[in-house]
This record gives sequence, structure tokens and C-alpha cells, in this order.
Amino acid sequence: MSSAGNAGDRGLEWLNNASLKALLELPTVGQALASRIIEERPFDEWKGLADMKGMSAAKVEKVRAWLSENENESKEDAQPSPVAHDGEEADEDEEEEKEEKEEKEEKGEKEEEKQVKESKVSSGSLIASVNNSPVEELLLVKGLGKMVAERIIDSRPFMTWDDVSANVLGMNEARLSALKKQCSLDPPARPPLTLASILAAKGDVGEEDLSVLSADGVVRIASWNIRNLSKKREDSSLARVAALIAKFDLVALQEVRDVPVLDRLCELLAGWRYVASRPVGDQNRKEIYAFMWRADKVSLIGEAKVVVDEDDMFIREPFVASFKAGLFDFILCTIHVVWGDTKTERRGEIEKLRVVMDAIAARADGEKDLMLLGDFNMEPGDRSWRSMRPYLPLINAPHTTTVGDISLFDNIWMSAEDTAAQEWTGRAGVVEFDKTDFEDSIVGRRLAMKEVSDHRPVWASFHTTADDDADMQAGLENLRIRDPRRSHDAEA
Repeated sequence: MSSAGNAGDRGLEWLNNASLKALLELPTVGQALASRIIEERPFDEWKGLADMKGMSAAKVEKVRAWLSENENESKEDAQPSPVAHDGEEADEDEEEEKEEKEEKEEKGEKEEEKQVKESKVSSGSLIASVNNSPVEELLLVKGLGKMVAERIIDSRPFMTWDDVSANVLGMNEARLSALKKQCSLDPPARPPLTLASILAAKGDVGEEDLSVLSADGVVRIASWNIRNLSKKREDSSLARVAALIAKFDLVALQEVRDVPVLDRLCELLAGWRYVASRPVGDQNRKEIYAFMWRADKVSLIGEAKVVVDEDDMFIREPFVASFKAGLFDFILCTIHVVWGDTKTERRGEIEKLRVVMDAIAARADGEKDLMLLGDFNMEPGDRSWRSMRPYLPLINAPHTTTVGDISLFDNIWMSAEDTAAQEWTGRAGVVEFDKTDFEDSIVGRRLAMKEVSDHRPVWASFHTTADDDADMQAGLENLRIRDPRRSHDAEA
């Protein structure tokens, strides 16, 4: 197609006449969407296609680009045919009869399968496998509920029934008893992905040089608790902070005290932007979260939002925003978990983080690249993290993230099967500025904490040349969470 105008006209002409089989060749178009295109055509302009349910402006651009690249093939696949010949009508009737027959057979098979499962329930036989059954089979367990069934699937595999009890939010004694009576605890059909297996699949990824900007096709994302970051910071201290932030393309910040200090950082970091949360926390523990990014590499999608915590599960509610870098779109959720008086308080918040991620996923409209990053005041191997499976932490021992090599509290968590296995480059780490920029002594460490922070930045890099899930929609408004131990028990 030689010109944009001609390409647009011929592309619409093709779209208005293409067969179902031909439409299924288009990028981002599946069976349901292709059928909907046929039902709603003809289209007079591309905007009409973009406004159709299941489509978007981004998807339309991909379709137009494909049609432009495959002009000759598309001409053969669809010619205008306003009047069908008798032979074509016969073919269409035959195809419709075939489809109807297949639908009836499929419906009959599903009904038969349902009857078999229901007979198992009535006879008291085992009806599902906790480690291997789909959600439809788990829902046959009386009193389980869809949300708990989905959490079982997300938290698999389980080695013992105690694992089920400890790792599935909303799993009370009654539900566990029902599972034991009606389900088997077979070994998982497929072993879960681990960080080691993901890295092995990626092969030798090499080192990443943080002294230079990230390469084309790669975005570098970081999280950093910068101790008491406020407008009171001296210029020399803020210059050190800015130099470290400049190693990345996008940074989630915790423990920010005011907005003016972010403006000062942007003056030092030419071409950077930021979005800040409202103050979160109680009277004694209040701070601001912020995301800062390099505008020539990253863009914000929609508005960033503080999660509405209806049951006060968190002292400082999480802050969520959607971004895009190249073709890679993703959602970041950052939090500074309360320190509290005991480990129990910290564990209480960490055990509820899965509720936050589930709420985001429910609003994400098919987006699978969800990341949780921040200062968790807890090592990633602590038992409180069990409910986060299948999310994985990218920073693990022997790394430490606090000055003086004391603790590993800061991290980046993501889905093992989606982001970690797909877009993640396999490279992640901790910037030990206290060792490279200051004297290796007690005096040097104290100066590093005063001038910069008591926490080190953690980072990971991601490929931006492909997108393996739905186009991001700005749908994070009114993001609310409830304590499952309250709401689910009340519903039951």
C-alpha cells in the first residue's frame, strides 16, 4: 500500500469483506473478536473499529501495519462480494450446519462431564485435585467460593494440607475440612517455576553496566527507600541522590516527606518527571510515595492512585500506577510496610499484600505484568510471604539492601510465569553506594546514611520490544481492598 490514505481505504475494504479465517490472521484478533467484526461491519472509518468492544486505538494500528505489510496476501484473502453466488451460499449453509453440529456435540460433552462430576459429589467420591484441577472442578467443593478457589490455583503447588491452610487467604477450618473430604493432594502435574529455573532458561544474560544508560529495547526499574527525603536536604546531599537515581529509567520512592524535594530532584535530573501520592500513614508514621521516570523512555498511563483500604489493613496504603516503555506496559505497586513493635505487625501487613495484587489484577483488564516493589521490613524467605506465590522476589541472599549489610528488606516481586519468565532480562541487583562512594568504615557508613540513605536501591531490567498480554487500560480508579478474613467469612 503506497500511501497512508490508500492504505487506509483498501484496508477498510479488505476488513469489510474478509472471511472469518482471514480475520483470524490479524494480530491481536481472536475468534470472539473476529466474529464481532463480522457482526458490526461495514466500517466507514478506522475509528469505528477502534470504538468496538475488545478493540483499541493501539490494536487498530497493529492491524493497519499488518495489512500494509501483507497487501498482496490480503488482496487474495478478501475481494468485495456484495452479491453471493448460489455456490457460495451453499458453502456458507454447509459451514453453518457444521458449526451448529460441533456446538451441539461440545455442549453435550460438557453436560455429560458436568453430570459425571455431580454424581461424584453425591456419591462422596473425590471430585478434584488440589494441585491440578481447574477452577470449575474446585468450585464443586461445597462452600469453597470462586475467590478462594482461584487463590488455591495461584498458590499451588502444595506438599501438605498444612501448606494449603497456611498459604491460601480465606482458607478456614470448614473449607479445609471440605477439601480434605472431597479432593486429593496429588503431586503437581507441572513443577512450579523458580528463580533458578527461569534464569537457567534465559541462559547467560551477562552483567549490566549501571554506569551507562540502559540500552535501547531495555528499561531499568528500581525501588528505593531514601531516608527522610525532604526539602531540608543540602544541595550536595541531593546531588548524590540524583546521581544514583540517574542510573535507572523509573524509580519507586518511599519515605518522601514533601513534594518540593521532588521538584528539586527534577531540576537536577533533566528530562525526568514524577507523580506523588497524598500523605499516607498515621500521626506518627506519615510519608509520601513517588514514582520518578525518564520521560524519553517511560510514560505514565492514566493516573496514579493510593489504594482505598476499607478495613485498615495497612498503616501506609499502597500506591499504584501504570506505565509503558516501548511496547512493554506494566503496573507498579509500591509500599513501605510498617515496622511496628513486633515482627507480628510486619507479618500481618505482608500477609495481606496478595489481597492488593489480586485487586489490581481484577481491574487490570488482562494486563499480566504486575510488580510489587518497596521496603517490606522483612526478608523474602520469611513465612509471611507464602501467600504471594506464584510471585517471586528478584533480590535474594547473599544480597543485603541496608547500609552495613544488615538486612534484605527492599525487593521487587513479580509473577513467575509472566513478567519474570517473559520480559525480565534476567538481570537484577543492589547498588551498594555506601561501599563505592564512601570509606569502608563505621564513620564512612554513618556518613553514607546521613548524606544519602540507610537503604540501598534495588533494580531489575526488562525487555521493551514485545508485549505478551492485553493493551493497558487506565482502569485503576477507585481501587478498593477488603480484608478477606472479614468479608469472606461474613459472606459464607
